[in-house]
Amino acid sequence: MGGYPHIAIRASLRLHIRTQSTAMLSSDSVSGCIDLLLIQNRRSQKSKRKKERTQMNKFATIAGLAIAATAMTASADVLLNVDLSVVDQVTFTATAGLSSADASGTDNIGVLLEDFFSAPTAAGIFISGTGDLAAAGNSSDATPGLFNGSGNTGLNFWSWTVDTSTDFVTGAVAFTGSATWDVSAAQYADMLAGNTSGNIGAFADTDDDISVVIGQWNVVPAPGAFALLGLGGIAACRRNRA
Repeated sequence: MGGYPHIAIRASLRLHIRTQSTAMLSSDSVSGCIDLLLIQNRRSQKSKRKKERTQMNKFATIAGLAIAATAMTASADVLLNVDLSVVDQVTFTATAGLSSADASGTDNIGVLLEDFFSAPTAAGIFISGTGDLAAAGNSSDATPGLFNGSGNTGLNFWSWTVDTSTDFVTGAVAFTGSATWDVSAAQYADMLAGNTSGNIGAFADTDDDISVVIGQWNVVPAPGAFALLGLGGIAACRRNRA
């Protein structure tokens, strides 16, 4: 190459150009990687915010449904009044309350006064009473039944008609008449120690049944009668449990 200085110069220029190009390429590559990382980070943040908004919307929807369900329950009519003013006896009396939902079934299953007892019962109840209490669309057979499966807190009213089916209709009177049952001293004590109000579920006879809430039940003791029987303190205790 000593005889051809221009070749050496061209080679030197080519090397210089390659070095500069490599440096520029490296610089551009680093810059491009940084830009790519920034874009990916922005996408990740945007996706995270979207997920958070979706989750918040889900929570809001669930909360709204819960509030709506609570409002519906709170606004449901009292359909049955429960009277415990006579020792060892319980009476259910229908009100003019309207069913809050549609439900179809049979009196062989009946309706459940949910959480009637404050704790699961040990012995259970299976008795027939007297009276004409029945679903409003049925004729009474005058043999109303009362049932509680041991280990449950609900009290089941059933066997009120000879009709093959029962329908509760939204906005229509749910029950008519009244019925009375004689209970043992232990059963009566459990009733006095129970809750003062709750949901009525159709159609169900034990706590684990899936039912439709059609209204409310409510204990309405006669304060004077309880006082005369020396049970005023127990009645007050029951009222305070609500």
